[in-house]
Amino acid sequence: MLMLGIDAVVSNGSGPAIPIMIAAKLTGRKVIYIESMARIFSRSLTGALAYHFLADLFFVQWPEQKLLYPDAIYKGRVL
Repeated sequence: MLMLGIDAVVSNGSGPAIPIMIAAKLTGRKVIYIESMARIFSRSLTGALAYHFLADLFFVQWPEQKLLYPDAIYKGRVL
């Protein structure tokens, strides 16, 4: 996979995004993940993997999600 001129990958899921995030990490790019707005009280599988292993920056869109992802960044909803 060729990623010329790309400094970061931004994703909000789903599962097919995982190989792209892995490729970004392996090639020295930053990974920014935004957990789905639909997930308020539970983690998505992609979000959990990104939070623990892949994301350099991890954003949540609800303050309640900080209970699931304590080190996440909450700045409100991403529209």
